[in-house]
Amino acid sequence: MAVISLSFDAIFVLWSYSPKELYGIGISPGSIAQAFAFKGCLSIVIAFGIFPILQRRLGALALYNVLTPFWVISFTLPFIMNILVKNHTGWVEQGEMKKMWGLMVPLMFTYTMGDLAWA
Repeated sequence: MAVISLSFDAIFVLWSYSPKELYGIGISPGSIAQAFAFKGCLSIVIAFGIFPILQRRLGALALYNVLTPFWVISFTLPFIMNILVKNHTGWVEQGEMKKMWGLMVPLMFTYTMGDLAWA
């Protein structure tokens, strides 16, 4: 699971910065940093506030089984985001995420939940 998480970290940056013609979404380094900052804040809140409660109630194995499928969504959403950037305007403008935040927030949420599967 750690390999998947670390791989997604690297792939996410490359995919985010790559132009839409190369199947990325073409956002600026500043926007990538904003996405990671959001993920960091979300991770702290979930890891320290929600995760311990769920682990006590569900148990480690059940929680692992619930959280692991979030990786499927995390690896699927980038393709949907690329299709939207390629075919519609307004999602990313001059490297800044506009409407794309509407999908970046769920991506960062599923990414965080997938990370917690091996926590």
